[in-house]
Amino acid sequence: MLRIVDITSSGKTRKLLTYARENHLIVVCSNAARMRDKAERYGLGYVECIAYSDFLEQYKDGSMP
Repeated sequence: MLRIVDITSSGKTRKLLTYARENHLIVVCSNAARMRDKAERYGLGYVECIAYSDFLEQYKDGSMP
């Protein structure tokens, strides 16, 4: 797990999405569609994102690695 802590408007989301893209990781967030859109707008291409509720459901079912 990566936590990025900094002041407002310091580029935390961009850092998180860049890290996820470079390391082929999934971003777990409240609004997956919005986060994927941000990645596209930052020029990072597709970054896999999943909502908290979907993550917990998959974890409960045992289908999450």
